[in-house]
Amino acid sequence: MSELRQIVAVCLIGIGSLRERYATALVVVTGMACVIGVLTSMLSVTARLARAYCRPEDATRAMMWSGRATFDQH
Repeated sequence: MSELRQIVAVCLIGIGSLRERYATALVVVTGMACVIGVLTSMLSVTARLARAYCRPEDATRAMMWSGRATFDQH
């Protein structure tokens, strides 16, 4: 039970000192939100591209490639 009390005490100290460092906390929260947004959008693009590769039978979709595009086989 003492571990739980220590966790609560540390959280209360952190929340209590938030008034003194609100600008820093706001920067951290904004930065984390931006990182999450970018990673989520990249995951979405990757999932859509993989879906486009796996389902080529859809006649309403087309993928255009540049004439200079190279497709190296590894």
